[in-house]
Amino acid sequence: MEILTCGTCLNHYGLGEKLAVGAVTNMYEIVERMTGAKLLVRP
Repeated sequence: MEILTCGTCLNHYGLGEKLAVGAVTNMYEIVERMTGAKLLVRP
């Protein structure tokens, strides 16, 4: 399992320096992976 975070979102909310877990990527890759996933964990 991977935790992906949108870099644009991190910058918008000023959280770029606080990221402690996961990888920074972009929304294109996040959506691409979600549409191809067999299972999604939702809150």
